[in-house]
Amino acid sequence: MDNTGNFGYDIIGDVHGHIDELEILLERLDYQYIESVWQHPTRKAIFTGDFICRGLNSKPVIALIRDMVNHNFAQAILGNHELNAILYFTKSKEKSIHEPSKSTLSLLLRFAAEYGRQTDFLANDIHWLRTLPLYLDYGSFRVVHAYWNHEHIKILSQLHEEGK
Repeated sequence: MDNTGNFGYDIIGDVHGHIDELEILLERLDYQYIESVWQHPTRKAIFTGDFICRGLNSKPVIALIRDMVNHNFAQAILGNHELNAILYFTKSKEKSIHEPSKSTLSLLLRFAAEYGRQTDFLANDIHWLRTLPLYLDYGSFRVVHAYWNHEHIKILSQLHEEGK
């Protein structure tokens, strides 16, 4: 924390379901696992999306990030993999909002398989993902998953509260 009481930030991107690597990274950044949540006394993590898919542990990665966000030790924005999951697992008239490509569908089905028969837990995590913003603007710096486009940000800002 600087002398104005502001936190420092650790920008973490593209975890892709690799929980072990994420925990090692947090340890190396001097975060501690206290009272069931990773935390740092003077810094916050900012997760820049793509924390699911590819690796075999997307469900625990979501749980870790969600706990950090809920306890105000982190913030998170959506990446394309989270958007794909939201669009595929959110149904409209029993049909996905968007049908993914074959390769993306394969990743999403493997992601869903981590939940087994616990479809309520999957739905709950998808609902939580839907609460995350697409970008963060701190004034002195901005966070977006891949590309900051002023025109797109302007449109999103007009459509959604707080970029969500």
